[in-house]
Amino acid sequence: MSGYELARALRAMPHLEGIRLVAITGYGQAEDYQRTREAGFDDHLVKPVDLSALERSLTSPRH
Repeated sequence: MSGYELARALRAMPHLEGIRLVAITGYGQAEDYQRTREAGFDDHLVKPVDLSALERSLTSPRH
């Protein structure tokens, strides 16, 4: 199961509504960001991840 498939499966579970999903990947092209958004991720961070960016991603309001 890919991360994209996992995100879609988690988004389909009503009891997990509101869970925050952050993709952490080595891919950072515009189409990669679009693909993670379409899969249901709230944010997309490219490795190596800056810890302050991860903290902001996990604590900022969801969009």
